[in-house]
Amino acid sequence: MMNVLFITAHPAGQEHFSILNQELSKQKIPAQEWVFDSNNIEAAAQYVSNYGITHLIVDVGNPQVAALLERVAILSPQVCKVAYYDNPESQVPGAYLENTRKIAEVADFVLFANSNLANEGPLPFIPPEKRFGLGFYPMGEIDGIIRDRSMYQEERRALFLQEQGIEDKGQPLVFYFGGANSDYYEKAAPAFASFIGSNKATFVLQQHPRAMKEGDRDGTLLVEKGVIRSALSFKEALETCDVALFYQTSAAAKFALCGIPVLKVGHDTSPDLLTDLNICRSATNRSTFVAELSKLQPKPVERQKILDRLGVLEKWNQRLVELLHQMTDRKLYPRHVKEAICKNPEETAFILSKSFDQMVATLKQISADEIPKAKALAFFTALLGPLYIPTLDRFKHPNRIVIDFASDFTTFTEIAKEAAESIAFTATPSSQED
Repeated sequence: MMNVLFITAHPAGQEHFSILNQELSKQKIPAQEWVFDSNNIEAAAQYVSNYGITHLIVDVGNPQVAALLERVAILSPQVCKVAYYDNPESQVPGAYLENTRKIAEVADFVLFANSNLANEGPLPFIPPEKRFGLGFYPMGEIDGIIRDRSMYQEERRALFLQEQGIEDKGQPLVFYFGGANSDYYEKAAPAFASFIGSNKATFVLQQHPRAMKEGDRDGTLLVEKGVIRSALSFKEALETCDVALFYQTSAAAKFALCGIPVLKVGHDTSPDLLTDLNICRSATNRSTFVAELSKLQPKPVERQKILDRLGVLEKWNQRLVELLHQMTDRKLYPRHVKEAICKNPEETAFILSKSFDQMVATLKQISADEIPKAKALAFFTALLGPLYIPTLDRFKHPNRIVIDFASDFTTFTEIAKEAAESIAFTATPSSQED
């Protein structure tokens, strides 16, 4: 039985994990969500080991998450360690890609929210056998935002201006959705600050949740330029603004899906989903910024075009469960083992059965508490993964071996000894496709 633990280190990952967690719970699969704490890596790894976690899924927002995965690999090698790439883009400014590289190296698999990114090509440092595409984008709140904008946007806009003591002269209420990386702090935000000038619009900064913790560099800069600091939630900001500006954010597609006029603003024209689809323009100097901002008007939403670019798939919630099973299969049936069995099943069976004999003999001679749990479980999984044991029904499954008691070392030892009494192993090629 699966038992899933999500650990989030990034706001976007937290939004995704909250929804994925709920969907697994609806399907009666135990799942829980934690916030990453770099001071409690050992405690988290021990929890994974002691409470039967089968899949540990982490986002790639903090490079220190790699240390957690490395520790889990030692304590619980049978656990599927999954890095979750929530960003819909393959090219992201700042440290995001370097974080991904570090975490992907120690993860067993990488699960992409955007199913298009699971194909070979983007992010070449992730090998094909590690890639899985989910086809998910957090769409749940978008229809609600569209409804609320149609009913209440004018009212909320007027209330926001009133609370700020600003006279409503029909000027655009423009929210700038900030980022949280070095390119944004050092280049994009200063560029935006230089574009504002005497523009008649009312500009509001909707800060990234991490920006204040990282020194409030954008807030300090932009407030000095007359930009208002927003206290609204992200959802409230979308329901209130007339126009959305951004440099780079994984939430950019939401602006367009909600029908909000949008403009990309910064020091360069880095690749972006909305500009690639010609849904929004990009401004990298003041004259272009002023001209493009004055032309922004609501336009029909190209919903399917955006969803296709986001790699969204129908029934992604069912697909999530299927992918988790596939990860278990691939963890137990490594590709090189499957290929070896298919090429020469008799020789493979002979070699593995001899190794298993040696393991069982060792287990009979020493007590369970004398064997490091991690080493024994790794040995057990590596040997039994590609084999079929005719006399032990608990191991049988049409396409995979389900070891739902792997966290119980005593049970493992007893079953290993029991298996020794019926050492008639026959290797059979797995029918489960990668």
